[in-house]
Amino acid sequence: MEVYIEYVIIDNIIIDLIILFITAKLLKLKVKIGLMLLSACIGTAFAVVLPLISLNFYLLILLKLIVGVLMIIVLKKYSSFKEVVATFLVFLTTTFMLGGVCFAILMF
Repeated sequence: MEVYIEYVIIDNIIIDLIILFITAKLLKLKVKIGLMLLSACIGTAFAVVLPLISLNFYLLILLKLIVGVLMIIVLKKYSSFKEVVATFLVFLTTTFMLGGVCFAILMF
């Protein structure tokens, strides 16, 4: 099976940007585009490297959560830990909802 790395990179950057944009709009966060792009690049780098490593299922889930938190932390300066947690939860919810929409489209 051939995988073209440029398609993986482009797809992941676009999807990560959409998820981060929706998260920022839902929470009315003032986010700089450059930081949003940097955050999306972090997620994309993880998506590119992930298939190359073999990890235990639980370690993989933990690593994905850590990368998600890192993406959120890079997004902006937060005034409290509560704000970071709220942003991360909205980020996760948006990710699952967008994933569900993509899955539904594939099933049609």
